[in-house]
Amino acid sequence: MLVLGIMLVLGILLVLGVTLVLGVTLVLGIMLVLGIMLILGVTLVLGVMLILGVMLILGVMLILGVMLISGR
Repeated sequence: MLVLGIMLVLGILLVLGVTLVLGVTLVLGIMLVLGIMLILGVTLVLGVMLILGVMLILGVMLILGVMLISGR
């Protein structure tokens, strides 16, 4: 009976340990994925803003050039 009790306790501890490890790895995996998505989102937003800024500057330069040409 004592051996069975010890085996039962060890089995429960093993199951708890495995579930804990799996839970932690799952949480870490989710955090990693979220972090990667966040970084990608930020880089995407920055890239879009950069492209829009360049387009805006080019547009302003184009308008100024047209005004200069038409003024002369």
